[in-house]
Order: sequence, then structure tokens, then C-alpha cells
Amino acid sequence: MTPQKLAAIERSIPAHAVMALRAAQRRAKASGAEVVFADDGVLYRLAPTGERIALKTLPPRVRVKSRIKHATS
Repeated sequence: MTPQKLAAIERSIPAHAVMALRAAQRRAKASGAEVVFADDGVLYRLAPTGERIALKTLPPRVRVKSRIKHATS
């Protein structure tokens, strides 16, 4: 596999993760299960009735510099 193909695959990982998370949330809602998620610094529980219940305020996010890995031969 070329470094360019590997880089393209690695760039697609975040989008695939988001799609998988959304699909899991849809399946949980469809089965009548509660879903827990974070939105705007608050942790919520979404009841099967659609009621959104605040569970707790989350601490501020910590930004971390990303590190770029370079392929070596």
C-alpha cells in the first residue's frame, strides 16, 4: 500500500466513526433503549419518550496538538 493510499484511509477514519456512532444511536432509539450523549458541555440521557434529561455538566475540553506520523522506508 502506498503512503498516499494509507494517508487517505487514515483521513477517512473520523467520518466513519461518526457514521458508526449515529447508526448505533438510531438502533438504540429504535429498540427503546436510552441513549447517553454530550452536547455543548452537558451530559444528557435521551429517554425512549424523547425526553432529554441533563445528567451533569462536563469539564471543559482539553485540546491536544495532533502529531503527524511519517511513514519510513
